[in-house]
Amino acid sequence: MAHPNADLFRKGFEAMVAGDMARMGDMIADDAKWHWPGTSRVSGDFEGKEAILAMFAEPMPEGMTWQSELHAVLADDEHTVALIKNTVVRNGETIQNDVVQVFHIANGKVTEAWITSVDPAALEAVFGA
Repeated sequence: MAHPNADLFRKGFEAMVAGDMARMGDMIADDAKWHWPGTSRVSGDFEGKEAILAMFAEPMPEGMTWQSELHAVLADDEHTVALIKNTVVRNGETIQNDVVQVFHIANGKVTEAWITSVDPAALEAVFGA
């Protein structure tokens, strides 16, 4: 049996992959914070559910496809850590990018998230500045 916070993450991940922002929003606290390092268009510190969902709703750059595969989820009563394999194709170039996501969870909602790419330069190249 999986920890409830692992289940919460899996449901949120499925919603993100499906582009279901409403379902994803149900799992994010109104005052949540999201941290994504770097200088690309998806980088920064996003505060509040609306800002976080707006970042996810941004259209993909022209000529880009994205696939995410959930590799593993670890959870306890306050945190969830996910290992994710991303495959991005942009203008014919394929980039593999592994990501570690750490979530703080309280009362069944994500309250803060930290995203770390194993290869930050590859992520920057995908999204550009």
